[in-house]
Amino acid sequence: MHESEEEQRSRLAYEAALRALDQQRRSLEEIRSRTGVLLAAASVSASFLGSRAFERHADVVTTSLALMMLVLTLLLGILALTVREDLAFSMSGSDIHTVLLGARNRADQHRYIAGWLTAIWARNEPTVELLNARFRTMAGALAIQIVLWALALSGTVSSVS
Repeated sequence: MHESEEEQRSRLAYEAALRALDQQRRSLEEIRSRTGVLLAAASVSASFLGSRAFERHADVVTTSLALMMLVLTLLLGILALTVREDLAFSMSGSDIHTVLLGARNRADQHRYIAGWLTAIWARNEPTVELLNARFRTMAGALAIQIVLWALALSGTVSSVS
């Protein structure tokens, strides 16, 4: 059986919506995975550099700022890993069946499901973007933390007495 142009367009829209939702799910998984790596890096840098800075009684201001960046890094990481938003990446079979009861043909079926998948993607997107922003801020805070620990250890920064 040969597909009509309308069936082809509807199928392509459905496949694109399905790929977009799958890509969004993978993006969320990557953010969470990279967040774990940054949390580990923050812990290691604080353990090695921070402990040395405290042992050497390094500059209090620089050390305090580094500590604040550590807390910010940890807080953002925990928030990213424990997000409890109502994220969805699939549709239930019974919902699909109900929606497709009104479909007249295969083109309608694909069109309905594509619309539904796109709506799910749109509902998820603000949360995924928020997690991306938290991750970027977390990475920046970690970089600043490491620089501050290094400055504190180098002795190039001294407190004003």
